[in-house]
Amino acid sequence: MRRSRRNRGLALVLPVPRIPIPDSGAGEVHDLDALRESKTAPRVESSGRGRIRAGSSANSGGLEYYAYLPRSPGRWDGPALLVVVHGISRNALEIVSEFAPFAEASGVSLLAPRFDAETFPDYQRLGRLGRGPRADLAIQAAIDSFSRASGIRFERRFFFGFSGGGQFVHRYLMAHPDQVDAAVVAAAGWYTAPDVRIRYPRGLRVAGALPGIRLDPAQFLSVPLLVMVGERDTVRDASVRVSPWLDRVQGRTRVDRAQWWVTRIREAARARGLAGTCGFHLLPEVGHSFTDCVKAGLADRLFDFISTADRAHERVERGSASDEDRS
Repeated sequence: MRRSRRNRGLALVLPVPRIPIPDSGAGEVHDLDALRESKTAPRVESSGRGRIRAGSSANSGGLEYYAYLPRSPGRWDGPALLVVVHGISRNALEIVSEFAPFAEASGVSLLAPRFDAETFPDYQRLGRLGRGPRADLAIQAAIDSFSRASGIRFERRFFFGFSGGGQFVHRYLMAHPDQVDAAVVAAAGWYTAPDVRIRYPRGLRVAGALPGIRLDPAQFLSVPLLVMVGERDTVRDASVRVSPWLDRVQGRTRVDRAQWWVTRIREAARARGLAGTCGFHLLPEVGHSFTDCVKAGLADRLFDFISTADRAHERVERGSASDEDRS
């Protein structure tokens, strides 16, 4: 059941082609070339469509977010929203700016939360008990806020996360599979194993860390999932979580760990008789740079994947309706 929350509305409006990036320094302006020559930059319109807008939710820590509404909806099975989650660089505005032309072309809305380090120190792990506000509930409040401000009830919800955002997204999927129609995890530093015997966040045994949450593999393993990572994302710098256990079990690099997790997810699905829903893609000749990953095809893969997942959902829905008609 999707929760209803108060909304502070959308605080300001930003045109897409050139925008200030507060994540990287007050007053600094970046020309985001990743609006891409092959895509058409959205036109600024008085209605607020074709613009990046900023807002915040009133509850769950007052999560700030950036949002984008395309000028016209695409051929989705209901109004579609893609939630995009940053890593520790907290480049939420850059991500939504990079994705805006793709969102415009496909007719999907974007929501990019910004988890500040002080308020949400544990957002990658959803905000465990005693470690700040629950990041998963904050996301839900932000979606409700954007929905109220835009007057759109989003029937299709897709999630994407890069780096630390990939950690958040795969754990959000595990905690709230009913809220996710498809998920894309890119370049996550490490992963929660689909094993109920292992304590969270290493595994699924929550044990009070996330009150009210039960991580059920039979539910989340059915959601379409794609994992991506740069083939050169093998540097062990300060941003990579390092521990003897993690290195031994999941591997030493983000590539190793992504491949390990995809294998575990596929094995867990097969063990339960579920069809394989987890894809894997190595982005060629790039490391851990988000911008480089976009240039290597990350956004193309992302939007193709969620479009395919939506069409599959539409076929299933039509099949169910036909079955009901026959009975």
